[in-house]
Amino acid sequence: MITDPVSRIAPPVVPGDRLTLRHRFGTGATDVIGWVEQLDATTITVGTADGRTVAIDRSAVLLARRVPAAAGGPDPARVPADRLQRIAAEGWADRVVPLGDWLLRAAGGFTRRANSALAVGDPGTALPEAAARVIDFAADHRVPPLAQVITGDPVDQGLRALGWTDGGPATALMITRLAPLLEHSRARDHSAPREGPDDAISTTVDDRPSADWLAALAHQRGLGPTELGPAALRVITGDGRATFATRTGPGGRLVAIGRGHLTGDWLAVAGVWTDPEHRRRGHATAVLLALARVAARRGARYALLQVERDNDAARAGYTRLGFRDHHDYGYLAPAGGTGGAGGPAQVR
Repeated sequence: MITDPVSRIAPPVVPGDRLTLRHRFGTGATDVIGWVEQLDATTITVGTADGRTVAIDRSAVLLARRVPAAAGGPDPARVPADRLQRIAAEGWADRVVPLGDWLLRAAGGFTRRANSALAVGDPGTALPEAAARVIDFAADHRVPPLAQVITGDPVDQGLRALGWTDGGPATALMITRLAPLLEHSRARDHSAPREGPDDAISTTVDDRPSADWLAALAHQRGLGPTELGPAALRVITGDGRATFATRTGPGGRLVAIGRGHLTGDWLAVAGVWTDPEHRRRGHATAVLLALARVAARRGARYALLQVERDNDAARAGYTRLGFRDHHDYGYLAPAGGTGGAGGPAQVR
């Protein structure tokens, strides 16, 4: 029977756990903190935050302790709403032009977020002039004029005073710390319905989306598998800081996807989708946790996501995972606004 310090951790250590290990090294000892990659009777292998892989003889381990799967930090509820909006915006954009603190954005009509002005903070000019610039930019890029605003803040109130009205669904931005979120990967209820043996279900995370991943996202957006244009692909693939989770079931059938984007110590989660035939089986949770584990290894401490306010089922699910509302935002459109000659691109 193995009786080294690793074996005495309860519940038992499994791959994905984060440990601090003190082990003999040369004539002394050294410490390493990392995520368990492999574990057998003689060796424990961990991956560290700086990208190293360290294999340690279990007989050399002097002390072992499980630590939170992600670094801690201050309460994310204290982060201002405008900062969180900018963090979310970094990972979902194509054409972006600053207007003071605002961002004028266009992406061929692919999603409201990428085709609206992020109207938070000071535009550096009077509000009527800023509103006119939003309309002109939209016309130049053949997308409908929209402003993404934090609900109830001065910009929201000011644009409404200029005659702008609701142009999209009310949306909640939800936040959590990664450490408690990742505890769900250990505490998940394994009594949920299964579609086959565990080894027939897998989740992978890659730095580029596969063709199947893109086809699933297109389906989610009501598009054909080849209807994602160049601008949409630039939004999706991002700036090199995006990750793409794919969940497959028996026979290799894709059952769920999700996308993460790392900005500083924040993971922004988007595009979580489960095939309707495979819902309520924990697949979306598995995708989200896979993205969170990768982000934690890359320095993330927090996660955010955006969900429409009237999507009660999704909001309830995220709440069970520890997410909480931070603030609401929405979209405003000018009365009678259009996207320029020839008609605007459709925002999906």
